[in-house]
Amino acid sequence: MFSLQYISKQNYEYLEAYMRFFIAVIISLLCFVASLSQVPEINHKLGIYGGVNLNSHTADFYKLEGIPNCCPAFEDGSGMRFNAGILYENLLSNHFWLGARFGVMTLDGEMNKSEPIAIITHST
Repeated sequence: MFSLQYISKQNYEYLEAYMRFFIAVIISLLCFVASLSQVPEINHKLGIYGGVNLNSHTADFYKLEGIPNCCPAFEDGSGMRFNAGILYENLLSNHFWLGARFGVMTLDGEMNKSEPIAIITHST
């Protein structure tokens, strides 16, 4: 048989606060240890980057010149595209880096409008 134990809301909130505190302590210790480690001086960085764009578009038009259309209005659209490229960074001081990126980013999306159309048929 399986036994299910329920945690009261008060105990759950206590457990959640304890876990947040524990995670904060662990992250603080990791940052402290990382600051003590001897890392060779790096003055230049070269790398690649990439990601996904979640694009959202808004508009307010109902037709394009020379293209037949019966839609009442185009108002919004969305798309999921990508970006990628290379990057270069140069150390200016202990706290500042100067960087440049060269890449490709696609920002397109689709604008669709659903329009219900009633079809009337005459039956005899």
